[in-house]
Amino acid sequence: MNKLLATMISGMLLSTPALANEAVWQGNSGRLKEGCSFMSNEAGTMAFSEASGEWTVTNPAKLTLKVRDVEAITVAAGTALSVGGEVVTRADVDFRGNDTRVLRGGKALGGLTVDAKSVKVDDLVDSVFTIELGGTVTPADPDFVTSSNTDYRVAHMITCED
Repeated sequence: MNKLLATMISGMLLSTPALANEAVWQGNSGRLKEGCSFMSNEAGTMAFSEASGEWTVTNPAKLTLKVRDVEAITVAAGTALSVGGEVVTRADVDFRGNDTRVLRGGKALGGLTVDAKSVKVDDLVDSVFTIELGGTVTPADPDFVTSSNTDYRVAHMITCED
């Protein structure tokens, strides 16, 4: 009898299939507010060439955004050089150049249109990405004299398009 019981138990152990399944949590996020969140804004640097009278970006400005349900992001070129918050002359900005790009996870993205006065990022997916802005700026007034040892600034406007 013990022999028969042991045989039946070992037979059941060998014939019991392994059980595997998964536990799932499921939910719907519902309609979330669309828009842009500015995650970080790192100022770029530019250097002045006395020979050409032009400022060239040496380290691009970096703007990191988090977007949801946004069609495009547009960066409009600043139109003024300022010192200490005061406009000292109008400025001609040109974003074209190798330093203007869009990155997600350190990799360049497509959907970027760059012209002299604006940068547009299309084909956005809900994500976090960084716009790096390079280029040049020239005082619009040919008679403007750039002062020595003075910090100049150009501010650009970023717009999220729903």
